[in-house]
Amino acid sequence: MTWCPKCKAEYREEFNICSECNVALASELQVDREVDYDKEAFLIAVNSDLEAQVLESLLLSNGIPVLKKYNQAGGYLKIYMGATNFGVNLYVPSRLLKKAQEIVDTQNEVDMEGTSISDEENMTDLEKAYQKQRRIKTWIIVLFIMPGFLWIYITVVWTLMKHIFG
Repeated sequence: MTWCPKCKAEYREEFNICSECNVALASELQVDREVDYDKEAFLIAVNSDLEAQVLESLLLSNGIPVLKKYNQAGGYLKIYMGATNFGVNLYVPSRLLKKAQEIVDTQNEVDMEGTSISDEENMTDLEKAYQKQRRIKTWIIVLFIMPGFLWIYITVVWTLMKHIFG
């Protein structure tokens, strides 16, 4: 028997060229060496798919492949709704786990340092916006709703006075 070294098809002895690949046939098929796959190792669990995408892009930019596993029905929600709130577990090759942990820890330190001031500023801004909305609602009540109640009150009193006195 002869074999095609490219597509690995088997031929009878009288054939010399592969009919599909146009390559000369060999008498023995070369066995590919086994690939030694690395096992995945758990890196981190994040709350949302957005966080997972940020970390995935960070790790991929550093040459670390990432496997995302969605919790519960998160995979279906990602397809159906476009996002998931069940959380995502990130896995990396076990030989790159320490490097990935260092990258994630560095990113978390940068996030913690960078967000503390902006969080305080955001809270102050949110409080100011809330107070402004509250003042606007108060003025709407005073200017539009209170005159309506006053008009109803005056109408009721006028009607009662009319019936009582005459």
